[in-house]
Amino acid sequence: MRKRYALRIPSLISILLVFFFSHNCLAAVITADNLDYNSSEGIYILSGSVKIEKENISIRADKVIYNENSFDADAEGNIIFQDKDVTITSKKAEINIDSKTGRIYEAVIFFKKDNYWITGNNISKTGDKSYYISEAAFTTCNSEPYLIPDRYPKDYFEQKLGIETEMPDWCFKGRDVQIEIGKALTAKNVTYSIKGLPVLYSPYMLTPVLTDRQTGFLMPIVGTSSKKGFQFSPAYYWAIDDDKDATFYLDYMSRRGFGKGIEFRYIDSTGIGRWQAYHLRDNKLDKDFFALQAEDRFQFDKITGFASINYINDADFYKEYGYNTDGRITNLRGLADINRFFQSSVEFFLPFKNSRLYFLSQYWVDMQDKDAHTLQRLPELGYVIHPTRIGPLLFTMASSISNFYREKDTKGQRFFINPSISHSFGDTVQFFQSLSLIQTAYNLTSSPEHESFTNKETFEYRANAQTRFYKYYNAFVHDIELSLGYRFIPGINQMPVFDSVELLNKKSQLELSIYNSIRAKDLTLSVRLVQPYDLNPKPDSKSLLPVTMDVIINSQPLILRLEAAYDFNKDSIDKINSLIYLRVSDKTNIYAAERYDKTNDIRFFSIGFEKTLSQRFSLGANLSYDAKGGGLRDSTIRTLYKQQCWALNAAFSRKPGDQSRSPEYNISLIFELTGIGKLRTL
Repeated sequence: MRKRYALRIPSLISILLVFFFSHNCLAAVITADNLDYNSSEGIYILSGSVKIEKENISIRADKVIYNENSFDADAEGNIIFQDKDVTITSKKAEINIDSKTGRIYEAVIFFKKDNYWITGNNISKTGDKSYYISEAAFTTCNSEPYLIPDRYPKDYFEQKLGIETEMPDWCFKGRDVQIEIGKALTAKNVTYSIKGLPVLYSPYMLTPVLTDRQTGFLMPIVGTSSKKGFQFSPAYYWAIDDDKDATFYLDYMSRRGFGKGIEFRYIDSTGIGRWQAYHLRDNKLDKDFFALQAEDRFQFDKITGFASINYINDADFYKEYGYNTDGRITNLRGLADINRFFQSSVEFFLPFKNSRLYFLSQYWVDMQDKDAHTLQRLPELGYVIHPTRIGPLLFTMASSISNFYREKDTKGQRFFINPSISHSFGDTVQFFQSLSLIQTAYNLTSSPEHESFTNKETFEYRANAQTRFYKYYNAFVHDIELSLGYRFIPGINQMPVFDSVELLNKKSQLELSIYNSIRAKDLTLSVRLVQPYDLNPKPDSKSLLPVTMDVIINSQPLILRLEAAYDFNKDSIDKINSLIYLRVSDKTNIYAAERYDKTNDIRFFSIGFEKTLSQRFSLGANLSYDAKGGGLRDSTIRTLYKQQCWALNAAFSRKPGDQSRSPEYNISLIFELTGIGKLRTL
């Protein structure tokens, strides 16, 4: 008959705890059919369904022998160790608790976090968290132990541990395997097998174990492109320390040349940042491309700094290489698609109680006109007073001294000051009005239209009245907001335009706005109409300006967003920006979008869908079309096939050309091994 022993024998729980981890050895609950103790030799013998439990840790074995004098412990027969991180099964274990070293035989180690399975006939524990295996197999597939199948039947893990297993889809087998828990697994003479069939060989392998950051080589890009030829792109990741890391890139393209890059990231008490630099020598175009990107926020005592850098030395870089999405200056093409200019800026500011002093520099690159003499703000010193109450009024002020530079055309220095007072009152109807004084003074160079020393002053008056009506119903809330605004700027002399400060034209304009919304549990519907009216129109203009409308419908299956501008005088629609996103089912999503601008002669359409065909297979596509002569733009068709421990992503994409370049076609295959990384071909 089985007896239950509640024993305070710290060494017993240590038998396998210290084998993999460092635990405080407190009292444990031990259950066994038989417990014998030889006091003269100091030996404990537990046999028959031995079970040792402590908190969420358990050890099971058929027999355990422990020598309290030599600190040697032997366990044998159906050994199972489990905690929140790992499950270990073995036939036999020999451990010295004092040195925390030993051996386990015919073992399977299962790391739950990353689904790592490691098997070996003879595993040596060489340190607190380090192990050596002369020959081992490794996979992230739920699998039966494939080195020692005679030891564990096919349904062993399913019966004992509740883990469904089968022959692994893939595994690595290697020699001289070193494991450092929390760091990495390394192996020599490694073969990669699919369903037991060897397909690849590598003299060396390194992969992280129970860690998200580990120095080593990343999966390379290997493939081909219609424009770039054969491509081989290895990368090396360097985990510098806990708050810093870096990645080094190398791109070989047989038709174009070599590219080199580095990305550095950090986060600490002084700030957070990401810096990327890249150089490519293009043999076909006979050009050197340089690119730099950075986003940085840093702190020096009370001074805070920001840096945003987006620089390339030639606009052809993003046209030729900007589609790359593997870490090599990934966002440059996206920026250039929506902005004509690349902006880089650096700012420092010193805050005070209700104001701040700042220093700003901005540098712009024109992506459309290589010969343009772009105006640069180098630098600007400013002082800002935040809203400060003075009796019933709010006072704010912005001021700056700026230096604007370019190689040709007008440049110089500008002093700007803009104090403003505002006042608001009312409850049911809220009234707001403000008065701003604007003063600018210039020291100009190379300006044929203006004197060297000149100034201008003006003011701006704003007023607004707003009210809101709302009513609660059982199923929804209905809101209506009405507002009427007025803006006045007197006539001023024409001055050089350095930035938006100078964009102050004579204005006397009313604006009526109506906002209507319905909010329910699974539905939001809102419509905003804005109608401006010019009280002092130009001779060739009308008083009634284009009306704008914003519509948003957000429900469980449908999202609709529409922005439109309609000109009553011309009876025409000037602008449309629309998006329809429809969730047809849990497995199907589609979208369509349009961008129309009559003034700038733009009409652009895009459509796409995502379809989950089964639990393992999905399909998606997106297509863009320029209806104003550009024709078919970026388009992609992609599929994803996913298994428990691997995935295959295939895509066909088309990048449009221009007058000097034909379209580019790419076929990519991304093979991902869960827990290892991605292998991509282009």
